[in-house]
Amino acid sequence: MTKIEGYIRIGFATVSFVYLVVQICMISLWRKKLAAKIGELIYKTETPKISKAITVLVTCFVLIVFSLLTRATTFICCLMCVVSCLACYINVREIVFAKLNGIYTNGLLGSAKFIPFEKIETYPDTSFKEPEKQNTVSLAIQLKSEKPNQKPGVFFMDFASVSEYSKVVNTIKQLKQQK
Repeated sequence: MTKIEGYIRIGFATVSFVYLVVQICMISLWRKKLAAKIGELIYKTETPKISKAITVLVTCFVLIVFSLLTRATTFICCLMCVVSCLACYINVREIVFAKLNGIYTNGLLGSAKFIPFEKIETYPDTSFKEPEKQNTVSLAIQLKSEKPNQKPGVFFMDFASVSEYSKVVNTIKQLKQQK
């Protein structure tokens, strides 16, 4: 390994490490900004466990250190740093959104995404029959197209039980009737 390759590896690792620390420090600010955007809580859905996300964040730090210690090529070491940054972003997003899952006055929040009510094209049906053996139930909501010739998107929100799914669908229908 040449001197330049060593500097590149150290540079990537340093930038990645700083990025991870900044992302983790921004969790509370990101949550406050999101809370201001979503409005008042109408119905709180079950909060997913974030232990896996925290484990991945720790693994991201280990991966950056490993990229410096390994004898892999510079490209592979830089790739490990980039992958750890991407994994950090995804898991920090999951941590931020996990505690806020639910229905709010301005829209739905779940599956690490906020969907305003104005963007929803069709609402779900309550005549949903799902086998009780299923671990999760998904709610699919069709979204309005952003552009005239664009296909509409679909938003999926996962629930732990059929009863929670039914409560969410009924709450959405009540909100729709009120507007």
